[in-house]
Amino acid sequence: MEKKIIVTGGTGFLGRHVIQALNNKKVNVIALVRDKCEARKINELSESELIEYDINNKSKFPDLKGSNKLIHCAWEEVRNTSSCKHITTYLPNHLHFLQNSIMKGIDKVLITGSYFEYGSQEGAVNSSQKVDPNTPYAFAKVELHKQMLKFKLIQKFDLIWARVFHLYGENQAKDTVLSMFDDALKNQEKIFNMTGGEQLIDFIPVDEAAEMLVKLFLIAGVHGTFNVCRGKPLKLKDFMIKRMKEKKKKIILGLGFYDYRATESKGIWGEDSIRNQIKQVISKKLI
Repeated sequence: MEKKIIVTGGTGFLGRHVIQALNNKKVNVIALVRDKCEARKINELSESELIEYDINNKSKFPDLKGSNKLIHCAWEEVRNTSSCKHITTYLPNHLHFLQNSIMKGIDKVLITGSYFEYGSQEGAVNSSQKVDPNTPYAFAKVELHKQMLKFKLIQKFDLIWARVFHLYGENQAKDTVLSMFDDALKNQEKIFNMTGGEQLIDFIPVDEAAEMLVKLFLIAGVHGTFNVCRGKPLKLKDFMIKRMKEKKKKIILGLGFYDYRATESKGIWGEDSIRNQIKQVISKKLI
């Protein structure tokens, strides 16, 4: 019988869609969650085996004997990228969890990184180029990647590092600009105040990103670093105009009401879509 795949962060925005994508492929899931009662309320987790576990509690470790494969989507305070806790607390705790998981039998791990690792670089970026983190969150992700690569020198396992670009879709956090924009449309507000909206962003629907992550993970023997993106940048204001057309609603964009964030790139996108990257991986395996 095929072993189950462990997923962390299953109650989060991306994690629940990853679990749904696994369910669609008839793959059984063990979801590590902090609160079973809350997790059971999430439709995408209804078919999963739930194990209650908090990565930030090092006093105990979950029984992972039901699987040797792990998709790690968990991370805390992703909206607060300037919190030093990303470095002082979350980085060491996640590293401890991942390394212990591997020592207890996990032989393949996919970890979700972020395009924030590239910092304020502008233009197209590929997964092999130098990163330049400029926030504690980005630095923590980069350092976790480095430490996991070092760990591979002493422990045998396959590592996929997946830098996820700008997600949007169902169940997105309410404090994101796209969620607030959708709420403004729903509430028929007259104006939506925002930045100048000129920043170029590589938007990718969360269900599409989850599907690609699962497809990548299920290819035997795959490892390395990937950009989870579409490779097609769009100005934020143009994306919102597109969103209005999709929703068949109108609102005035209050452009320039807010300043751009100092740490935000004015335009960054993946050099290639993950679909093409997967095609290249498959073709190389067939040669």
